[in-house]
Amino acid sequence: MLSTHFRMTGRRPGQGLVEFALIAPILFLLVIGMVELARAWNLKQSLTDAAREAVRTAVISSASNPISDDSVYAIVDNAIIAAGFDPDVDVTTLSAYPWPAAGSPLTVSIQYDYVPYIMYGLVFWTTGQTYITLRTSSTMRKE
Repeated sequence: MLSTHFRMTGRRPGQGLVEFALIAPILFLLVIGMVELARAWNLKQSLTDAAREAVRTAVISSASNPISDDSVYAIVDNAIIAAGFDPDVDVTTLSAYPWPAAGSPLTVSIQYDYVPYIMYGLVFWTTGQTYITLRTSSTMRKE
C-alpha cells in the first residue's frame, strides 16, 4: 500500500537528500572561494593604501629632513598589520638618489605573497604555487 502511494504521487523518499549531497560540495566551494577572494581583495586594497601613504610621506619631506627607506618600510608594515596580515612584504622604493629634485617622480612599489589558507589546495592544484603574488605601486611628484 505504501509503495503504491509513492508510485502514484511521483515522490521518492531520500531524493532531496541525494540531490543536496551532489550539489553541496559545489555550493560550499563557491562560498569558501568568495570568502577567500574577499580576503585577498581586502589585502590588495590595504597594500594600495599603504603604498599611497608611504609615497605621500616621502614626497612631502624636505631635503633637510629626508625620509629614510626604513620609515617607508615602517609605514607599509603598520598598514599591513592594521589590516590583520603578516607584514612579511617586499617593499621597493624607486627614486633618484641621493635626493629627488622637486618635480621628479617618486614611486613606492609593494609586492606581497598572499597565502590562501582556506583554498590552499585548489590554488596549488591550479597554479603549482602555494601563494598568489599581489603587486601594487603608487607614484607622486616630489614637492
